[in-house]
Amino acid sequence: MRLKAGAGDVGGTVFSEDAEVKVGAGDLDLSWLAAPEKGRVSVKAGCGDATLVFPAGTRLRSRLKSGFGGAVCQFDDEPDAVFEVPVTVGMGDAAVKKAKAGAKGRGRG
Repeated sequence: MRLKAGAGDVGGTVFSEDAEVKVGAGDLDLSWLAAPEKGRVSVKAGCGDATLVFPAGTRLRSRLKSGFGGAVCQFDDEPDAVFEVPVTVGMGDAAVKKAKAGAKGRGRG
């Protein structure tokens, strides 16, 4: 899946193990209902918060960077995991969160 947005908030549920997302200005809020087993989700955002939410059992390698803002990953980084999540945000927070038990769709983190 490839997604590009110049300005505006982007959110939804993702069913792909591979995604490339670029947002110029606006918040990004994406969630996965099933834990990806392999692949790569790459996020680049200029200005705005980027939040990715995965099921609690997801095994991943994350690399979060924020020029002006915070970077938080609620998962333990697993060096041998074959699913990687690089997130780069210029101004705003970068977050990879665990879905709350029983949560479905957006707003579950």
